[in-house]
Amino acid sequence: MLYKPGHSTAGKTGYIMEHRYLMEQHLGRLLTAQEVVHHKNGKKDDNTIKNLVLCDKAQHDSRPKERKPRVIKCPHCGENLMVPWNARYAEGRRPSKHIRQRHV
Repeated sequence: MLYKPGHSTAGKTGYIMEHRYLMEQHLGRLLTAQEVVHHKNGKKDDNTIKNLVLCDKAQHDSRPKERKPRVIKCPHCGENLMVPWNARYAEGRRPSKHIRQRHV
């Protein structure tokens, strides 16, 4: 986030998204509300111009999403466990397969 209170897209606090600002500077014009700046490598903190690509919302939404597995720590043994990206576990709950195999 960049503090640019006079910018046309700045919010109430005066901040704008850094990657959008950098793309505007690169193109020499303001971005429209329908334009999305995509991070090619998926790293949101890499705002180098070589990592940014401009596309419209439909193009951006149609891009395949990278689904990385999450890592959680077993409360019994401390082992790091890879779980599917969409797995939802309540606080204090673990994948039952790991528990059955190792802690019964």
